[in-house]
Amino acid sequence: MTAVLAPTPGTAGTTPSPTPVSIRRQRTPAAPRRRTLLAAPVLALALAAGGAGGPAVGPTAASAATTCAGATSSVRAQGPTKAADAVRCLVNVERKAAGLRPLKADARLARAARAHAADMDRRDYFEHVSPGGASFDDRVSARGYRWSTVGENIAAGQTTPRDVVRAWIRSKGHCQNIMSRAYTEIGVGVVAGGPAPYGGPTWVQDFARPRGTKAPGGPSVRCSRKPVV
Repeated sequence: MTAVLAPTPGTAGTTPSPTPVSIRRQRTPAAPRRRTLLAAPVLALALAAGGAGGPAVGPTAASAATTCAGATSSVRAQGPTKAADAVRCLVNVERKAAGLRPLKADARLARAARAHAADMDRRDYFEHVSPGGASFDDRVSARGYRWSTVGENIAAGQTTPRDVVRAWIRSKGHCQNIMSRAYTEIGVGVVAGGPAPYGGPTWVQDFARPRGTKAPGGPSVRCSRKPVV
């Protein structure tokens, strides 16, 4: 199993190009890259299991399971809906520990995230941009969500919600998405299968803030960081 961090760049008003295949096989994280769309920040990052998160240290799995139901259970054992709920719970535990407000669940973001996870599994690719050219901002907009800020994290191969959240928190770019003061809502999508060579589960987080609303603010959080769950 290899590790990968493959952010997708771009410029204002443009659609980002697909992540190069070679990046998908790197064992060390690539530097995060950002773009803007409609004068709003957009950040997309990808992570596959196998070492980017480093060895497990810090809080025990038992404490994570107590805090968030299903945190240490596999997707196949509990089902994708409960696994997605556990990811959202763990993300908010991390944000609370950093002094940030929790992200609210949004059904439209969740539908966009679930559809992308299923599509990557079904068509065997691991990218923010689908083979048809749709990016995460397109998918979120297609669900009827009018956003001012939007971002996405994807991952493949981590067994449990705790595994994937800890890997994201230890990765600078993914952590910055999770700890962003600009987002107020989140949708999580999970499927048990996954694209080759990583396999499943496949995880997608879509973050956003509705158009016309103000960012709630909060402290600036340094990333990457040691997970608290």
